[in-house]
Amino acid sequence: MIVYWTGPTKNTQRFVEKLNYTSTQLLTKDTELDSDCVLCVPTYGMDAEIPGPVRTFLNNRPNRQYIKGVVAMGNRNFGADFAAAGREIANKLNIPLIAMVELAGTDKDIEEVDKWYKQHIQEKVT
Repeated sequence: MIVYWTGPTKNTQRFVEKLNYTSTQLLTKDTELDSDCVLCVPTYGMDAEIPGPVRTFLNNRPNRQYIKGVVAMGNRNFGADFAAAGREIANKLNIPLIAMVELAGTDKDIEEVDKWYKQHIQEKVT
């Protein structure tokens, strides 16, 4: 499963839809996991903070055990802050940073995440 949060640009959502895996959008603070997943998270602007809904989701400690990797999303225009939220999460949780994806991603990004997912999660939607 892919768990993601998307902001006003919807780039993260578009990327997740291209992956064609079961997915869940973080819409409420009550989201609880019960199976392994990949977290896709955007970084907005120069402050490079983890988005509030994602922080709330991560503060529910049981959720952390199911997150097996992170896809960090962002815009390269923000320089060193590009994909910073996902990099921070991967570092703090000591889990793989699968990819750093700009905007809604490229075919190469999809292939990279798909390959990792198949090797580590194996729950392809048919």
